[in-house]
Amino acid sequence: TPNDSTMIKNWKYYLVNSITFSRILICPIILYLLFTSYLSPLTSHLLPLTSYLLLAAFLTDALDGFLARDLKATSAFGTRMDSFADDCLFIVAIITAIHFKNPVLFANAFPIFLLMLQLGIKMLCLYKFHKVFLCGLHTYLNKMAAFFQALFFIHSMFFLPNEILFYLTVCITSAAIM
Repeated sequence: TPNDSTMIKNWKYYLVNSITFSRILICPIILYLLFTSYLSPLTSHLLPLTSYLLLAAFLTDALDGFLARDLKATSAFGTRMDSFADDCLFIVAIITAIHFKNPVLFANAFPIFLLMLQLGIKMLCLYKFHKVFLCGLHTYLNKMAAFFQALFFIHSMFFLPNEILFYLTVCITSAAIM
């Protein structure tokens, strides 16, 4: 893999990192829409947009990973930014699901608290040590966790929450965070 200074000269890195960065930008937009819906009933018609933005964010997660591998446009910076974007998306997805009063999440607050605690420790380690600990199993677990998170949250937003899918998502996500 090229170093980060070489990355600047290559359009492939800009493309992949722009897609990753769009996921980071979508997160505060979703939070803004949720927050404004509390403040004014006039903005409640925008709430369905949060479901589509969440879907778009999950799709960018799949797209940037595919393009990074396909275009051979991976870098240390891109890996860190992707991990940060994934964590932000996971937190925003939970907040969104809580906002829509997902009964599976309310019935399982303790496992969610443990996941958030694990995620907080991971983010602290990432901040403190400036590295993502990657091994083959870890990256496959991360891909599986992202897939099941997207499946659970999108299924919950557009259909009914599924408790079995929730527990499967929690187990895989917990293993991936470790």
